[in-house]
Amino acid sequence: MTIVHLSGGFGNQLFSYAFGYTVAKARGDKLYIDTAIQDTAWFFRNPDIMNMNIAFDRRLSYPIKKNIFYRALFNKIAFRSSIGMFTKVITEEELKKEKDPIEYCKKVKGNIYLRGNWGDESWFYPCRKEITRLFTFKIPLSEGAKKVAEEIRREKNSVTIHIRRGDYVKIGIALEKDYFKNAMEWIAEKVDNPVFYCFSEDLDWAKEEFKDFPFNIEYVDYDSDNRAIEDFRLLMEGHHQIISNSSFSWWAAYLNKNEGKQVVIPCMKNTMWDEKFKLPEWKGMKYRLNGNGEKEG
Repeated sequence: MTIVHLSGGFGNQLFSYAFGYTVAKARGDKLYIDTAIQDTAWFFRNPDIMNMNIAFDRRLSYPIKKNIFYRALFNKIAFRSSIGMFTKVITEEELKKEKDPIEYCKKVKGNIYLRGNWGDESWFYPCRKEITRLFTFKIPLSEGAKKVAEEIRREKNSVTIHIRRGDYVKIGIALEKDYFKNAMEWIAEKVDNPVFYCFSEDLDWAKEEFKDFPFNIEYVDYDSDNRAIEDFRLLMEGHHQIISNSSFSWWAAYLNKNEGKQVVIPCMKNTMWDEKFKLPEWKGMKYRLNGNGEKEG
């Protein structure tokens, strides 16, 4: 069997699953997904991927605690008891050294456990069409989100924008307003009369920073019990997209089925958001971070 550790938040979970699915198919294995970290009460991310129609044979979960005593011993025992004593753990760093990571995994005898972020299309490229078919949602949109979706679809030159703030502000990697202004200007040169729909956990910041921008901007707000996932689904509805330095943003653009879409992405050299993170047809854009200097697109 192939077991994949689902890392981090929703976008990272999608990358992890996509690579695990690709490896399991190549090996002719059953696919197990490990959601133990998301299942803990103290972790700030939920297993949101379970909202999607993904295919797997078993979901693994086991107790993980934060204190040093458990981290030193009992967490490791719980982990090994769940995945099997002889399962080979393979990390992303190890596979980056291999010329063909999929072929390497195929040659490993017995069960394997994949641990990493797998944060670009190259890791799951052989199964990209199957992945996009699997990454659909189980439940309909709420009434509030449905009305927003209808408006975005109706506007022939709609552009959805994801503005990641929150934790990014705290750690100094939130994009400054210049990136969004330059991205809007670039889109406005490509399409007639674009309407920009902004999604963010901090719309007040966007309203203040964008107030002098010479564009038609809508700040999207609606009632929902599952706002983050519904925002993701609404981002996918834009005829074009401006995304942030975020796997959440990336997947919303990647799964967007609108033909001829223009996508602007902050392409960051010497970081995880480098040329491999950007698809060839997407536009890389210069940016500034709230805690760092300017980077080249």
